Amino acid sequence: MTTPVCAPASVPQHIAEAYARLCQAKRLDDVLTFIDELYHLCPAVGINPTILVAQSAHETGDPTTGRGWQSRAWVERLNPAGIGITDSRDFGYTFHDGREAARALCVHHAAYIFGRLPPALEPYRALDPRFDAVLRAGYGGTVSFLEDYGNGKWASDPDYAAKIKRHLSAIIALDTERSGNTKMPNIYDWWLDEPRTVNNTTYQPVYRYYKDRA
Repeated sequence: MTTPVCAPASVPQHIAEAYARLCQAKRLDDVLTFIDELYHLCPAVGINPTILVAQSAHETGDPTTGRGWQSRAWVERLNPAGIGITDSRDFGYTFHDGREAARALCVHHAAYIFGRLPPALEPYRALDPRFDAVLRAGYGGTVSFLEDYGNGKWASDPDYAAKIKRHLSAIIALDTERSGNTKMPNIYDWWLDEPRTVNNTTYQPVYRYYKDRA
C-alpha cells in the first residue's frame, strides 16, 4: 500500500516528540525544535509532517539499534536527512539549529513534490543548496508517495521507503487515541522489539529498547 506524502499529519505533534524521547535522541532540544517547525510548516504546504519525522529518524539512525537522531551528521551538523550526502560524497552542509534544519528539509521535499517552492517556503530557499540539483536531475515534481523516494531519487536504496515506514508505524503505534491501544504505559515501557497488532494493523518493530531498571 502506498503512502501519500501530501496528507494531514499521521499523529499529533506531541506523539512525534514522544518518539524522539523514546529514541533517546541526541541534541534532543534541537530535535524537538525541528519537529515543532515541521508541524508548523508542513501543513501550510500540504505535506504530512509525521513522514518527515520518520524519514529523519531513519536517516540519522544508529545502524545497530535503529534509534533516530544518533548519527554524526545530526550531532555535529544538524543535518536532518542526509541533505547533500550522496553515495559518492558528503558536501558537509551544516544547519544552525533544529528550526533551520526543518526549513531546509521542507524546501528539499518541495523540490521533489512540487518542482517549485510554495510561497510559505520561499523565505527559506537559500537553506537548501541542493534544491536546483533535484530539478537538474529531472526529479522535480515527480514524488506523490513515500515509495517514490527510493531507487535513486532521495536515496539509492530500493528499500528506502520501507525503512522509513517502519519508523512511521512505530510513531503511529504510540498514539493511543488514534490506534485504539488502551493499554499505553509510559513511553519508556514501550518495547518496540516485536510486531504489535492494533485494530487489525500490524506495526513492525524498529529496534529493541532496553529500559534501565537499576
